[in-house]
Amino acid sequence: QEFRFATCDNPPRLLWTRPTTTNSACRHRGPLEPPTMKGTGAKIFDLEGASDKRIRISDVVESLGFGPFQVSMFFLTSAATNFCDGLEIVVLNSISVATAAEFDISPVHRGMLSTMVFLGFCAGCFTSGCTGDGFGRRLPIVTGLGLMSFCSAATGLCDSFSAVVAYRTAMGFFMGLAYTPALAVVSELTPTNSRMLMRVVGHIAFALGAGSAGLLLSTEDPTLQSLAWRRLAMIVAVPPLMWTMFSASLMPESPVFLASTGDRPGALRGFAAMKALNRATNAVIDFAPAHPSTSGDGSPGPLAVCFSRRFRMIIVVATYVLLCANLVKYGHNYAAPQIFPQTSLIPAAWNLTIMQGWSVLTGVATLVASRRLSRASLMTAGLLITSSALLAFVVAASYPTEDASWTAAAWGFYGRNFIQVGADVNFITVVQVAVEGFPTVASATGAGIILGASRLGAAFSPVMFEKLRVVTGSWSSYYELMLAMNIFGVVLMVLFRRSFNGLEGAYEGDRSTESLVLRAAPSRTQAEMA
Repeated sequence: QEFRFATCDNPPRLLWTRPTTTNSACRHRGPLEPPTMKGTGAKIFDLEGASDKRIRISDVVESLGFGPFQVSMFFLTSAATNFCDGLEIVVLNSISVATAAEFDISPVHRGMLSTMVFLGFCAGCFTSGCTGDGFGRRLPIVTGLGLMSFCSAATGLCDSFSAVVAYRTAMGFFMGLAYTPALAVVSELTPTNSRMLMRVVGHIAFALGAGSAGLLLSTEDPTLQSLAWRRLAMIVAVPPLMWTMFSASLMPESPVFLASTGDRPGALRGFAAMKALNRATNAVIDFAPAHPSTSGDGSPGPLAVCFSRRFRMIIVVATYVLLCANLVKYGHNYAAPQIFPQTSLIPAAWNLTIMQGWSVLTGVATLVASRRLSRASLMTAGLLITSSALLAFVVAASYPTEDASWTAAAWGFYGRNFIQVGADVNFITVVQVAVEGFPTVASATGAGIILGASRLGAAFSPVMFEKLRVVTGSWSSYYELMLAMNIFGVVLMVLFRRSFNGLEGAYEGDRSTESLVLRAAPSRTQAEMA
């Protein structure tokens, strides 16, 4: 025997049917009448609350629409974390040369300065999954932004290399702590057809932060070789401090999260605020109760849901694709101040700023493409663009710097700029997959696993670049390795494309655990379900 849900009833009813029963036997006789199983002898058991005709949480979010509430939440959460991350990452990568010169450290130890930031970020992402799904979205966001500002300012006051490494690692941790819950809260409070828009705008916020860093660096030293790194570390601590004050005073807790944990009064207050701010006068916010997931009630916990058969391949493939994007983007950003003088006549700081302009255009193009292409198609396209750009960049490296031919210029232009274009397509798409493809009770955990594991690419890209350059004597060997990894990513997408089918519409809104029990906890007995 097996369980099926009659989706033509709202809320759904649990059908106890024979294995030979098909969905075609479910006949709907009217708008409010339950389905019947004609000729099957099936017994019907109501879920708890099945007679409750209140709408689902997903319907509440859709009926409230997109408006000022989502814009304000985006400004206080995703815009804050993305802008500050872009600003901090570009500045910290760029001042590594000046920091290493002051403390007289080797190239490998110089790479460790950036590596430790991203290792901290990985740890922060993993931690944010537990805190975001356990204590809410607001606490890790506000805490992460505030302590990120403190660690950045403290870095500028350090008098030893070990202290710099410690504060940079801690700063990366708090960046990751705030990042995943900010993505989750924006996605779960936004109607389905506007989620990709919000993800693209968040990506643009990151590009604006990185572009602002490029302009700041160009005022100090366009070549990025003699930067006043202590003063720059103090300056970039200001934006996260300001956003901490805004978020702490203005940001409410997510009503969708409150509903998923059983706090119905708090969720209704949050939805009422959304209704008032969006002026959705006809929207209904009286939702049917969700069934929160806890470790002691037999329902699957966040980790059980994430690693269930439905989601495990999504986690593996999405993590690998985003790992490639991290290795390419952050490895390229780290290498740029060192190799641009050999591959371009434009100052390194200006090249970094131009790259962010391309990043903004990539976001707009990805938004347009997402209206027609699936998430899997966008991920494959990003890998192909990155692979072609990496090939072009390696070819451009074979030309002398003084070569002014149009062929050398074309290879170099496409390679320098479209490496980041392809990586950005996957940063936008895979991050959206990470936050929209899991139920609310596991959203931050699933996103934390994908983002945290893939960030290891950003962590080890500086050390990998330096090691490969020392071993092979050429910086192009790093880009050749990235080319091979991206081609393998294309193969993975072809083999496991079906795992991403229908992901855009899966488990929206309430995403409560009763719809996942059969997939994530098959050991639960039929008697318990009935």
